[in-house]
Amino acid sequence: MKKTKQQRRLQASNAAHKALQNRAIKRGEEHKQLYHGACILQQEKNGRVFTRAEREKVYDNVIRTFW
Repeated sequence: MKKTKQQRRLQASNAAHKALQNRAIKRGEEHKQLYHGACILQQEKNGRVFTRAEREKVYDNVIRTFW
């Protein structure tokens, strides 16, 4: 079965997210902020709009999930 354009984008997005996550883990604590910033930038590039509160909440979730 041929993948749709949306499925291909999602797979590429997930792969990029995983690569960023792994890179952040290897680099250590001081790069958490960079990793998080990259996630938000990527999502905003795809059309998502974040409020300030949402950004902080997402950041807290990233910290809780990965560290």
